[in-house]
Amino acid sequence: MKEPKQQHTDVIQFFEYDDAELQSRIESAEREYFVRTEGLVYKGCAANIEFKRYGALADTLEELYALLSRGYSVCRDRYASAHGLDFEVTLRKPDDVIKSDLDAIHAQAEQLYRADLLARNLAEEQRQLSISMDRIARDAEKARLAAEQAAAEKLRAKALQELREAYAA
Repeated sequence: MKEPKQQHTDVIQFFEYDDAELQSRIESAEREYFVRTEGLVYKGCAANIEFKRYGALADTLEELYALLSRGYSVCRDRYASAHGLDFEVTLRKPDDVIKSDLDAIHAQAEQLYRADLLARNLAEEQRQLSISMDRIARDAEKARLAAEQAAAEKLRAKALQELREAYAA
């Protein structure tokens, strides 16, 4: 597996890079890639494409044949239909295209994982910073109150001493 890339150096790493989590995200992205079909509904990258044409059957078949000759294959377990001039079939991409897509999907999953990790660390850093600042403010307030109380006690003791001296005579 790849070594973790250099993280954002200004951020405390509360959450460390986890290769297992990255692999889980990559596997999830791969599953989604193989389940989905590119077409009118889903515009993202998928292993299958919806081949839907409305027009002369001869033109449609020529276009389909051109795709088949480039390595696309008909998905026999997916929806296929031909009604009048409407022709629809699901095609699977060639293996080299799928490999290229998967390389891009892996890179994107890693990029999203690293961005999420950075965002989580930034959020946790802000949360921890807020907690620390509140604690420091409370400690400073305690110290200020203790100093005021000590000053008041010292002042009271001095005033009491002066009163005793004034009325002792």
